[in-house]
Amino acid sequence: MATIFAVRAGLRDARQGQSPFLSTFIKNPESRGRLIASAWKDVGKVLIIAILLDTVYQIIALHQFRILQTLIVAFVLAILPYLLVRGPVSRIARGSREKGAVPAKPN
Repeated sequence: MATIFAVRAGLRDARQGQSPFLSTFIKNPESRGRLIASAWKDVGKVLIIAILLDTVYQIIALHQFRILQTLIVAFVLAILPYLLVRGPVSRIARGSREKGAVPAKPN
């Protein structure tokens, strides 16, 4: 699910002409708040579901609860794919969009 949301967000970034997510997040501190809000809107529910599912799994299968394990699993299943996929999708979509653009006629 995080990958699907990342693909949708990357395509949206390409349509809006925004630079790739992770590079903008690292290089442009004033955009971080907007980017975090966008990412949370896309992947927040997936993160919460990943935390709930891992908690249930731990209680049923392991008969104990380990918060660090839950946070690691949720990060790996929800946030990491989102971070790794959104930027490349945006770059690919922007590249294919530019190739398909009709060049202006010379005068």
